[in-house]
Amino acid sequence: MKVVRFAGLALSVGMLVLNTPVALADASMTPKPTPQSSFDAAMLQYKLEMDKYRIQIQEREKIRKEITQRFMTAVTQANKTAKSALGLATTPETKATIISVQRNAIALAVLARDGAILSMEPAPVQPIKPIRPKVSKAKS
Repeated sequence: MKVVRFAGLALSVGMLVLNTPVALADASMTPKPTPQSSFDAAMLQYKLEMDKYRIQIQEREKIRKEITQRFMTAVTQANKTAKSALGLATTPETKATIISVQRNAIALAVLARDGAILSMEPAPVQPIKPIRPKVSKAKS
């Protein structure tokens, strides 16, 4: 009979404990942020920002390569045209005119390239890596 009463009492206490609402829990038991956990969060944020930064840099370099390619095409075309025209020119005045046109074409290509580079958005700023907190050693 004692075993049955003890089992009944244990079962009642167990049910009472299991049905106690969580709201009665001590609110002061929430973990306090440690320097390491805040550093880990900062590192995670840094990694996300670095990924975004790398993508922005890659996009910027792609645009710059396109600008440079257009510039080089224009200069190459001006040089080819001038070379073929100089082969056909017979007088010094004609040759001087051809060279002048070539220089003007290259100058226009330089202006177009510089204008395109200046019209680009400013370069993205690289994120700053968080500093690991120093671990304080407790004296014993």
